This record gives sequence, structure tokens and C-alpha cells, in this order.
Amino acid sequence: MIPSYKEMMLPILEFVAQNNNTNRSEIYKFIINQFKLNNEDLLQRIKRGTPTYINRADWALTYLATTAQVKAKPKRSLLKKLAKVCFL
Repeated sequence: MIPSYKEMMLPILEFVAQNNNTNRSEIYKFIINQFKLNNEDLLQRIKRGTPTYINRADWALTYLATTAQVKAKPKRSLLKKLAKVCFL
């Protein structure tokens, strides 16, 4: 079963914090391994045709980047990593 974007947020945050110069592709692979997604999960798509797990990971990244910008004095290095992943 594909986790919600909320369930993906903490693992993604930890992954980005531990891995310098990560990108979306690496995060998607991490999500597949972390949540043990099977072929059926990987083939599930939203109406636009985007794989559901990618859509949810993207939403998690968007919320993390937005939250990091709103919080008082976040660690700049983590904020830069998140912004780089989210907006590239």
C-alpha cells in the first residue's frame, strides 16, 4: 500500500538530511525501498498519469520546503537541500 504524503514526510526529511546533493530520483528510489512498494504500487497512477507514489513524494517535499521556510531560523543547510530538491 502506498503511504500518504504525510507518512512520507519524516523519512524523506531524514534521507535528505543524511544525503548531500540528493535529487528527486534518489528520493523516489528511497521511498520505494523504505516503504517496500511492490509492482502493483509502482503502476498505480493518478488521473494525470503520474505514478501515485511520485505524486505523494512531491507533495511531501513541497510541504517540507514550505514548512522549513515558515519555521523560525531553520538550519540553512537543510533548508538549502530541501529547496534544491524541490525546485530543480
